[in-house]
Amino acid sequence: MQGEQISVIIPMYNAQGQIRKCVDSLLAQTYKDFEIVLVNDGSKDNSLVMCKDAYGSDPRVKIIDKPNGGVSDARNTGLRAASGDYVAFVDADDWVEPAFLARLHEELVQSDADVCIMDYKVIADHPEKISKRNIEKNESVSAHTALASFFDAEFPTFACAKLYRRKIIEGLFFPLNVKIGEDAYFVYCALQRSRTVRILQDPLYNYWLDNAAGATNNFFRRYDYEAPHFATLILQDLPKTAPDLLRQAGNFLMQPAMRSFFGHISTKNETQQSFRDLYNALQTIFRHADRTKKYRKYRLFFQLYQSRIFRPVCRAYARRVVAAKL
Repeated sequence: MQGEQISVIIPMYNAQGQIRKCVDSLLAQTYKDFEIVLVNDGSKDNSLVMCKDAYGSDPRVKIIDKPNGGVSDARNTGLRAASGDYVAFVDADDWVEPAFLARLHEELVQSDADVCIMDYKVIADHPEKISKRNIEKNESVSAHTALASFFDAEFPTFACAKLYRRKIIEGLFFPLNVKIGEDAYFVYCALQRSRTVRILQDPLYNYWLDNAAGATNNFFRRYDYEAPHFATLILQDLPKTAPDLLRQAGNFLMQPAMRSFFGHISTKNETQQSFRDLYNALQTIFRHADRTKKYRKYRLFFQLYQSRIFRPVCRAYARRVVAAKL
């Protein structure tokens, strides 16, 4: 039903090459009752000027300018400024199809869900090289079932390509101390607060993968070794709320946590508190994760590292892994 406003929050940082396509795709929506909350996060290019010139007089677009504080801070600023009954997030370098909001809203309302999750398309130079699972069917599920699917990566775990009832995310913000996994943690918390979740096959969200910038090939620099924060938050919460999902959570968190582990020891950052948090998180992950071939490999490496004799060998191996990913 039209008449229920959707707030679409777009964090923007140095996006002058993509932001017009993003905003214009939202202004062309078939669902008409929406606002765009565009948060400029201290861009150093012409993004802000471009948006003020193009959209400054459009009542559907709120433009907020703030000092650079990172994507979580920008999204939180957008959440505080949003006035809609529902909230969606779109990244500044992505764009959506005309029926994106209408489809999400229709399905959420008809199923009386608290969150509606949609599939997405990867736009890249070589999309066939991108590993992505597609949503297999449209369905309404309980929050617990949705959390199990979240840990099995059966739908996108990032904050975009979703519609949230405002009341279930009231007071929920993106953690500022988590730069990687912050949006997945937000989704995790939203699912924990939900009763029913609607899942859709429709890929009406276009996710642009910037091959030139090497996002996937820049893993260790981009991820800044911060997986332990994300892992720790979930592992502290899950035993109280859904302990039967600890095995799936361990499987889900193991690879990003080990990548962070490689990053830390390759640069000899073992004295940092973040490394101690990571070490403790990995011990919990290994207690619960399935004993797969990858698990055995990672667990062996983790155990070898604990011996001072093998530590130089572990560091050398970690440097090779990091170099291969840079």
